[in-house]
Amino acid sequence: MSLFNAAQLTFNGKEVREFAETVLENAFSKPALEEFHTVEEDIVAKQQIAILGRLSKISRTDPGCGDGKSSKTIPMSEKFWDPAPIKAWISFCHTEVEAMFPVWKKKKGDEISDMTDTEIVDLFLVEIFTDALYEDMLRIAWLGDTDAENVTDGGKILDGVAIADYTQIDGFIKQLIAIATNDTSRRVTISENATASYALQDTLAADTAYKVFNKFVNTADYRLQGDEGKLIIATQSLVNNYADYLESKSIDASFIRIEQGFSVLKYRNTIIIGFNLLDRYIRADFKNGTKYTLGPHFAVYTTPEQLRIGLDAKSSIDDFSIWYNIDEEENNLRGKYKLDAKVILNYMVQVAF
Repeated sequence: MSLFNAAQLTFNGKEVREFAETVLENAFSKPALEEFHTVEEDIVAKQQIAILGRLSKISRTDPGCGDGKSSKTIPMSEKFWDPAPIKAWISFCHTEVEAMFPVWKKKKGDEISDMTDTEIVDLFLVEIFTDALYEDMLRIAWLGDTDAENVTDGGKILDGVAIADYTQIDGFIKQLIAIATNDTSRRVTISENATASYALQDTLAADTAYKVFNKFVNTADYRLQGDEGKLIIATQSLVNNYADYLESKSIDASFIRIEQGFSVLKYRNTIIIGFNLLDRYIRADFKNGTKYTLGPHFAVYTTPEQLRIGLDAKSSIDDFSIWYNIDEEENNLRGKYKLDAKVILNYMVQVAF
């Protein structure tokens, strides 16, 4: 398969002759990595996460000299980083570009095949490759499932979608659903998700999101309720539903624009972040022809410290190689990194699905 497919364009009098004449589609807005995650570096192999509890009820009336020792034990538990090696690699031959743009700023003679240090690479491919690497990292961290299967095989992934797009690690959503399933006090049920068609799933009651966020705040562990960094991350479907609800009550539902260009609202002074990456991939890949097989409405009430992304190095997301292979006459862009995602403290999450 070619990276550039000339058949997707048709000649109509005059071809595009300069890169500046092309139009690059807008990228989807994405949060900064540490906007609602905590990043840990140097995660290169299986590694223990030791979780130490706290003591309580260690104080008694003093019975006298030498008596009154507490027999309490500090509770401990553990989780493990188990990062997966990730590789992103694209390549193309100069003839693919020539088939689309007969006149292009490129090298001459025997070097014509080498398109490194040209507009097509420096001004176009570097930008879209960087954006795709970052979006893939977020997608895998949230939606990864090492047990993913296509619908025909009993799974949730639409037939025709490569399960290799999702099987690198177990991401946040799989872990959060498991936490809330094992401890139902951590769950808020969105009844529309269980209905029988796309249309019914998308017919949210006017107050669905309001009730979800209200239950989050009222039923969460007191340690989460009292954390200054608490926030709600939700599919854009729930954020829009909440905004509509506020406006129906004549309450100002103005979105707050933050650094990376995505929008937030608030509930009882808790920031609500609309994470449309979840909407986009759930609606594209998690369905069976009749209904969505995951969600499509999802939210989590937590803190950034609980959603940890493990990387060998943050710089590895942006540090990729560009080279020309003279033997194969191919131009290449390739990035590699190691990735894992972990929900740390189970009691510090409330999950709606």
